[in-house]
Amino acid sequence: MRTPAKTIHRDTTATRAADSLDGALRHHSEGPTSLSPSAGDGQGSLPLADFDFLDSEEFAVSELVGRALAQFEDIVIPTPQQMSSVRQMNALRVMSLLQPEGQMRRGARYLHPSGAGKSTCAKILKQHLAKKHGNDPERKSILHVTLSTTGTPKSLASSILAEAGEEYATRGEAELLLERVKVAIEEKKVELIIIDELNHIKGKSLATEAGNTIKNIMTKGWAPVVLMGTSGAEPLVKNNWELKTRCLPQVHLRPYIPESSQDLAHWKKLMDCIDEEMVKRSIIARHTGLAALGKILCEASRGLIGEFHGIMMAALEAALSEGDDSVSYDRLACAVDEWALKDDSIDSNPFREETK
Repeated sequence: MRTPAKTIHRDTTATRAADSLDGALRHHSEGPTSLSPSAGDGQGSLPLADFDFLDSEEFAVSELVGRALAQFEDIVIPTPQQMSSVRQMNALRVMSLLQPEGQMRRGARYLHPSGAGKSTCAKILKQHLAKKHGNDPERKSILHVTLSTTGTPKSLASSILAEAGEEYATRGEAELLLERVKVAIEEKKVELIIIDELNHIKGKSLATEAGNTIKNIMTKGWAPVVLMGTSGAEPLVKNNWELKTRCLPQVHLRPYIPESSQDLAHWKKLMDCIDEEMVKRSIIARHTGLAALGKILCEASRGLIGEFHGIMMAALEAALSEGDDSVSYDRLACAVDEWALKDDSIDSNPFREETK
């Protein structure tokens, strides 16, 4: 695999952007003024709106940007930890297929920070099995359920039914909905249930009820269950001994640590693969050199692949909107300002520190 060039050029598009803005302002000031305030109202003569921009080249660029961002969103390069998680989930699924009807099923849990890549693991396995079974719309081998914010046993059952494509998923009491869940699992040939956002279950009493509901799904042999969420969901599992003992040992999708030489080497390799994939998919024309920026990107994203994804999306959108053929150092620095620094995810921008 090629190694991106170590020399990172600073963004030189500021002048061009200023010229474009100046030209846009001249265009608007010279354009139709039917919606402009009157000259005597004290609010100036700039138009309130000019819908001609919808036919402009500048607006057409937004469609190209949207297509490129969709391509970027589709890039999935699993980390070693994610591959371990996917293997564990698949082993759980296969074990269940070989067990007799009614025998207790097992579970797994991945309770880690947002952005650690949990949902990507579910996506990888779900897409693999969809291809294996020929994308049969009547078959739901993997039910990837996102728990609603109410976090009750009824909402848990409703969420499962909705993901299975069942109508009237919210009608009825919790017990009746759970019986419908059993039928849906059989009819849709469900092989694994993944319950995401487990941390949405709030309060000790609700956590106990929901935990018992999940435990019963496994105890009755309906399907194996994978639990996903932030560390805030840990008490739900730890306080339910039977639920905990039904789960396999947890694969830790921990953040990358930039001070660790091994972690940093893996992170840089991941950055290089993403850089290569962006060029291969014609998202950008030239490599950005993400591997060379590996350490500060790891620091800026706190070692979380989901955080890096958000930073890169912001930088790509800005670069492609201006017609750049790559993502510059300054674009990434600005993206970190907007994505991470303003949200207090980090205390300082490592891209800015590098230039001091």
